[in-house]
Amino acid sequence: MIDRESYPGASRPALKPDSIGYPKTTAAVLTIADVDPDVEIPEDNGGTRKVLTVIFKEFPDLVFYTNKTSREALIERLGLNEKNWTGERVPLVVVTTNNPRTKKPQPSLWVADPKEWDDHLKRGSKRGRR
Repeated sequence: MIDRESYPGASRPALKPDSIGYPKTTAAVLTIADVDPDVEIPEDNGGTRKVLTVIFKEFPDLVFYTNKTSREALIERLGLNEKNWTGERVPLVVVTTNNPRTKKPQPSLWVADPKEWDDHLKRGSKRGRR
């Protein structure tokens, strides 16, 4: 089971906006192939932090490292037991965030707001710029 309190701060995704075709594509509905709630990634200070990672069927060689917002959206829609998430379709959207190192805006992939999932799922697997 996922312990919500054990995940600090945001993270940098390996599955990036250009992976889904950004800037032409700004959202994609992907299928969960695997979830790991116990991945440790290095911090700049030499320590590590725990992140929830997701592998999607459509991108089996890329890892989606969730930030707190994406992790909470997954939990709200799919529940705390990540073992039940395999096969679920998840909408990802491109958002503009500030790079934690450079402080400059950059496109990032996040799990869509849970209130918007049904709309994304109805629209299909990919959608162009709004």
